[in-house]
Amino acid sequence: MPPPPVQIGLALRIVLQRYLAETQELLGPIPGGVHGYEILRAMAGEDHRTLTDLARRINVQPAVLTHRIDALEESGLLRREARPGDRRARRPVLTARGRTVVAGLDRDLRLAEDTVLQPLDPAGRAEFVAALWELAATPH
Repeated sequence: MPPPPVQIGLALRIVLQRYLAETQELLGPIPGGVHGYEILRAMAGEDHRTLTDLARRINVQPAVLTHRIDALEESGLLRREARPGDRRARRPVLTARGRTVVAGLDRDLRLAEDTVLQPLDPAGRAEFVAALWELAATPH
């Protein structure tokens, strides 16, 4: 029986709920939950130049990002240090504990993704993830 027409919303919601159920316990202790993890992950990869760039990359407002960074700093996962060339500007960097937490979450989240995507064969998983990233990268 073919799927009903125009049901992408339902399918996405079901898959997202499964993913959130698998990851909720993992991300619960991180200030800001998934946003907190995304900030830490970006800091671990050094793939940001400014907080505005980072906010755009993880799709949050800069003011929200500032509050999340404050909470991550209070939890000891990152610290602010002077930006090279501009001592007035402070940039967040991971602490040693933050790097350890990110490495553990990366591993555990990969396992959670494997659980959610388990019904797909490896090629189907790769295609699904690639299609999601293509959709996510397309400006709306």
